[in-house]
Amino acid sequence: MRARHEPECVINHSTDEVLPVSYIAGKKIAAFCGIADPESFRAGIAKLGGEVVFFEEFPDHHIYTADNIDYLLKNSRIADSDMVLTTEKDGVKLEKAAFPGLFALRIKIMIDPEFSGWLLSRLSQ
Repeated sequence: MRARHEPECVINHSTDEVLPVSYIAGKKIAAFCGIADPESFRAGIAKLGGEVVFFEEFPDHHIYTADNIDYLLKNSRIADSDMVLTTEKDGVKLEKAAFPGLFALRIKIMIDPEFSGWLLSRLSQ
């Protein structure tokens, strides 16, 4: 089976507003994440047309502290970013009031359509 990750939308963490991934294009992005492959997140932002002006990697499954949030907010201002972006996986760990102006990138997994056909044929046997 083959699958790939694909950006689905951008979520305004404060309001839950769902925006198209094109919202990132042309913006200066301060980004952070605590995922196994942080470089894939950075590359994904660039592929969507965002300019990464600040990027911070945390260990996978990182638990964010108030000091982490202060650090990220301070450095996003220093970098003169238009928006602060994280993964949806990381965004759910942060209280809305604690991190104003945060956006999260939602990723979906796309499974090869050939696998779906194969699986359905096996299930019908």
